[in-house]
Amino acid sequence: MASGKIVDASEGGIGILLPETGDLIKGEARIHIPPAHQTEGDMSEEIVLGARPVDIQQKSKGHRLGFRIVLVESGEADWMRLCREFSQRTEQGTGLQAD
Repeated sequence: MASGKIVDASEGGIGILLPETGDLIKGEARIHIPPAHQTEGDMSEEIVLGARPVDIQQKSKGHRLGFRIVLVESGEADWMRLCREFSQRTEQGTGLQAD
């Protein structure tokens, strides 16, 4: 298990920046994304994705891993919301750069 930072998200894929890759890119991965901004009455749930690694890039702050989403195991509504947020950032030119 490793912790990383999401740098890109779409319905079909996710980009994650990890400090080290280790043996993380062998076979299918399960990605857990905790609920964001839990407030009273917020029904957000953990997002769990089944994914396959498709890309790895060495960056100055670690490794950027690209995954193709195979299955949204839980938190589908929250996953779609997260993807929309990244899409809006990209359209506004404020997308995250991992380097």
